[in-house]
Amino acid sequence: MKPISKTAFAVGTAIAAPLALAVNEASKFETALASFRTIVSDLSNKDFAAYEDAVKSVATTTKRTYTEVAQSFEKIAGLNASFADTAEGISAVSRAAITLSRASGMELGVAAESLVGIMNQFSMKALESDRAINVLAAGQSVGAASIQQTAEAFVNFGSVASGANISLEQSVGLIQTLGKFSLFGSEAGTKLRGSILRLQKAGLGYKSGQFQINDALEQANKRLSQLSDAKKRDSYLNKLFGAENIATGRILLSNIDVYKQFTKGVTGTSEAQRAAEINQKTFAERLRAAKAQAVNLAVNIGEKLLPPLTELAEKLIPIIEKMI
Repeated sequence: MKPISKTAFAVGTAIAAPLALAVNEASKFETALASFRTIVSDLSNKDFAAYEDAVKSVATTTKRTYTEVAQSFEKIAGLNASFADTAEGISAVSRAAITLSRASGMELGVAAESLVGIMNQFSMKALESDRAINVLAAGQSVGAASIQQTAEAFVNFGSVASGANISLEQSVGLIQTLGKFSLFGSEAGTKLRGSILRLQKAGLGYKSGQFQINDALEQANKRLSQLSDAKKRDSYLNKLFGAENIATGRILLSNIDVYKQFTKGVTGTSEAQRAAEINQKTFAERLRAAKAQAVNLAVNIGEKLLPPLTELAEKLIPIIEKMI
């Protein structure tokens, strides 16, 4: 047999390397897609094809890799199965999570988890995801608490806020009000949770028949103003909020106008898209987008190579097993 020349070997290696990369990236995507499919396992091959197309569409429009988007689909569906009822619904939430990730600097998985967690607390539908991310991003724009700190506050505060008929916008307004006084993250959420529960326990805010945070704060302030001296006011606040929440109670009652301004400032904006667009122009994001496009191209090539390679492996594996 004639030996292979160095030139031929180099050419062969140059051809094989990108093909190996393509197969590797296609294999990663196949694994991520299969992991997502375990959550929507009742779908037929034909129905699931719509979700695979949706993954690629979201990845193309957001300039992320197919694998990243497939992983976001899995995380979102795992946290709220109803979001995966349709390919359109889970696509909307995934796009929103990617936008939130760009706007906040959070990793995509963390952004998706935070977004879906908040949406679950407020019983929001998949197509309301843009509203959720814009409220969070607008909070960062008008106040001191970052998107991530706001998301951390919701872990302890969100379910109580929703149960107390406090809207997402009002909740962010309250979180940003505490942020003005350097109370952030989970601590802010814990303090707000305790304060709201104490207001409800005192029977404040039920003028309309249902608890309203604005009414509760105004009624508490009115009662406070009717007390003649500082000792009586301190005693009233201590009884109303308890020793652990009295500082938060003072902040809220002294800054009702601030809270209302913050609430107005986070209502009906497109701040998440604006912040994401600004960050997308950075070198780091442009480089990420270029890499994602290259990886997706490799996947498209690799997907054409995987079936024959899989078929070959199925033939070879039994032979190897017999040899062993």
